[in-house]
Amino acid sequence: MTRTELVNDMKLDAEVHPDGTSHPTFLPDYAQGTTGRWRPKVEIWKRGKKLGAGTFGTVWIEKCVPSEGPARVRAVKVIKKSSDPSEQIYCDQELEAMAKFSRPRVGLFVECLGWFEDQQFIFIAMEHMELGDLQHCLDNPLPENEARQICAQLLRGIQCLHDNQFVHRDLKPGNVLVVNKGPNWHVKIGDFGVSKRYERASLQSKVGTPLYLAPELRGLYPPGMSLQKLRIYTHRVDIWSLGVMVFYILCHDYPFPNDNSLSLYVRTSNFPPYRKLRSVTQEGQRFLECLLAADATERLSAKEALQDGWLKQPSFDLVSGISRMGLSETVGSNPIGTAREASRGWDDGEVSSAIVDNQTSWAARRSTDLQKSKSARQTPISGLSDDLDTAHNKGLSLLRRKKHADAQKMLQKAFRLRKHALGAHHEDTLASLHSLGDALSYRDKDVETEFVYRNAWEGRKRVLGEAHKDTLASLHSLGDALSYRGKDVETEFVYRNAWEGRKRVLGEAHKDTLASLRGLGDALTNQKKHADAEELYRQAWKACKEAFGAKDETTLGLLHDLARAIDSHGKYTQAESLFRQAWEGRKETLGVNDSSTLESVDHLSINLASQQKWSKAETLQRQVYKGYREMFGTSSPETLRSLHALGIIFNTQRKYAEAEVVFRKAWKRRSETLGANHKDTLESLDYLRDVSSPFPITARKPKRLSLFFT
Repeated sequence: MTRTELVNDMKLDAEVHPDGTSHPTFLPDYAQGTTGRWRPKVEIWKRGKKLGAGTFGTVWIEKCVPSEGPARVRAVKVIKKSSDPSEQIYCDQELEAMAKFSRPRVGLFVECLGWFEDQQFIFIAMEHMELGDLQHCLDNPLPENEARQICAQLLRGIQCLHDNQFVHRDLKPGNVLVVNKGPNWHVKIGDFGVSKRYERASLQSKVGTPLYLAPELRGLYPPGMSLQKLRIYTHRVDIWSLGVMVFYILCHDYPFPNDNSLSLYVRTSNFPPYRKLRSVTQEGQRFLECLLAADATERLSAKEALQDGWLKQPSFDLVSGISRMGLSETVGSNPIGTAREASRGWDDGEVSSAIVDNQTSWAARRSTDLQKSKSARQTPISGLSDDLDTAHNKGLSLLRRKKHADAQKMLQKAFRLRKHALGAHHEDTLASLHSLGDALSYRDKDVETEFVYRNAWEGRKRVLGEAHKDTLASLHSLGDALSYRGKDVETEFVYRNAWEGRKRVLGEAHKDTLASLRGLGDALTNQKKHADAEELYRQAWKACKEAFGAKDETTLGLLHDLARAIDSHGKYTQAESLFRQAWEGRKETLGVNDSSTLESVDHLSINLASQQKWSKAETLQRQVYKGYREMFGTSSPETLRSLHALGIIFNTQRKYAEAEVVFRKAWKRRSETLGANHKDTLESLDYLRDVSSPFPITARKPKRLSLFFT
């Protein structure tokens, strides 16, 4: 492959040394009488640590020494020359792609600073990204609005490649470099090692990273694909790889973790990973399914994907309800400028979407931050405070009266007024922001709730300090929001920090401290860390019992939680005893028909069923069903779950007639409430078919408690 003129123009003069490189260059000579002259100079670049290695080369960091002004650093990819023509082609293709796309004016790709060679190696100099690649930034799933930002920027780059008849062929988080992290991301596409110019949409060589490979690259095709198409693929393999990447960003998991799951999907076209996407909006799920179409001809193009409603979907604005969460639109023609503009946070302050850096400690509060915040906490002008308090207090009053939509509007107004009059960092402004999160939470606006609580916590941490009770309240509320969205790993981390902080500030037995501990226990239980959850609940229950007494409502709640954790271990007898204590205590303290009392009876019934004490389980579950029906109505999730559980208990006792009646009711009501294709509806239908058949399946084991109570 002959190198193009563009590639040759980027070649640098260089002398390669064992520990780096030297480049002859010229600098303007400003000495008197030398105007217009240039003086020769040699730049010395010293090699540092290895940044990474791949199939086609290794990447090292190099620093220019001595350097005038700020230190200059670059990344250098080292590719060993080969006598194999096919390997040489890959190298030349990478040079061509980087020369064409890696220019500052493009801004979508890692910038190429030139290339040079010696007898054994080719060296490609590139800009160095301090934050590294995207893979190293994905410790947990990202919020959906942040995933949209990254996806939009990558699609702009992919569109640029495809419009110029190039296909990347190895898109993955490890080949995406990070300029700025969240909440306002700026990323660039890198590593063109297996990119290729294509002609007439036909490509045949199979390269890439297995988990990100499109099915056609694995020889998997939907039924009915014409034979002439079976050995070629198109640029839409990049769209598949992007779909896998966005899925991973949202779920921290892969849609098709093995060959069997991918093969089944290609054969049936039944998109299986919806269970992993439970925290993603329906628009996001639909968008992913379009990117991950098994038939490449049905996959979106980059241009079509950029026009999708999910990428243009407005997120949430604290004041007016319009989009203002990061990059709400696709990246424009000047992505660098867009990223700079987007790098400003919700209040033009330093607000990060990263929850808590692993190296953050409670003792590391910066006194300078607190000093800066003093001016923001000064008392407002006399007379203005009352006016500003009016909207806030009205919002709180509406919340207490459960007029949540009106409360949201009023608290948005309060936040806007206080921000304008007092500034974004005033503690009263942040109080309105936190209360706005409460209103959003009651309205089940989970994405917006997380965003608002996160910013309330960041703001209060900056103004009041990490250890202030209000800061800790916002941190706990953020844990609640994350829990609702199923982000169990991050939830655990947040609740743990809230619990530790509240222990120090409020005391171990304070009810707010215990609330954070219960949240932490739930997060551990959801991750099946049952032993850790049991230890926590036991510790909290003992502390609460000592402080408030055995019949206190919180004490009884912790006793119930402890029983759940023990039951999840399979210690059914011990759990049964604790469930009974919680039930009796709640019945005495709260009443027979209180929802918490029914909760303990419900769990006790399932515990007895797990021990095959069917008659006792049936008696209690009948009581639970009646209580839930009277309290929540016939179609509530609690009532229908209890009805379904009762059917299982009947079925296991060979009471087929009763079981059929119950399962039919559960199926019909779930179908009306949840939809015919909801997993719970289908489960009731599955049991109904069994008990209606001439040979019912009585050996079917009842679902475990963890499945009953999700």
